[in-house]
Amino acid sequence: MTGMQLLQYGTGFLALSQLLLMALLYLVHYRHRLLGKLACLVAVCLMATIVAIISSSGLGSLPGPLVFSIVFVAIFGVTLLFNLATLRLHTDSLQVIEGVFNARLRRKENQLGESGKDKLLIQRICHVVEAERLYAQPGLTIGALASRVGLQEYRLRKLINTTLNCRNFNQFLNQYRIAEAARRLQNQEETQVPIATIARESGFAALSSFNKAFKQIKGVTPSRFRSDVTA
Repeated sequence: MTGMQLLQYGTGFLALSQLLLMALLYLVHYRHRLLGKLACLVAVCLMATIVAIISSSGLGSLPGPLVFSIVFVAIFGVTLLFNLATLRLHTDSLQVIEGVFNARLRRKENQLGESGKDKLLIQRICHVVEAERLYAQPGLTIGALASRVGLQEYRLRKLINTTLNCRNFNQFLNQYRIAEAARRLQNQEETQVPIATIARESGFAALSSFNKAFKQIKGVTPSRFRSDVTA
């Protein structure tokens, strides 16, 4: 083996160990900081061992030993300085990465917190609408409901559209109106009450709107629904 080949092999080993160092540095720090620093030290010791083995393998007897020795010392010195700088910057880099990770974690916690708040708001809104039968009030607006539950109108609209998956405010109210109308249509004591009366008292201003909304939700017309139940 010539001196130049040995020099190439040595440089290749140094480069490989350097790649190992960088891989360990950025993979291990997610689990344990101290282990990441130990990986750096192990990589430095490994490079020192490689140089020592190469130096003791007969490099001094090859032509131009002083030149090769200087080259190896230069390579090892530069690599050692780089790793020492890496060790010094390791803590700072971890702090930066940890800061980004913590920021993402805080955003996720905030999102979960908002989700929890939304659930409480929805429970309060639904309780007020159902307990006070606000859905049965003719001409009830989203602004009026927002004032009743103490929310901004845009906030209430967003909750209805996104959290409750309703296209609009009327669809939200119709769920309660149709539920009440269906209960009354099933009630044997109200078989003589006209459907138009039930529709009006459930909150619908027009019988046609009631029939359309009822069929969309129940799949049948109000009269068919009543006849199927009372048959």
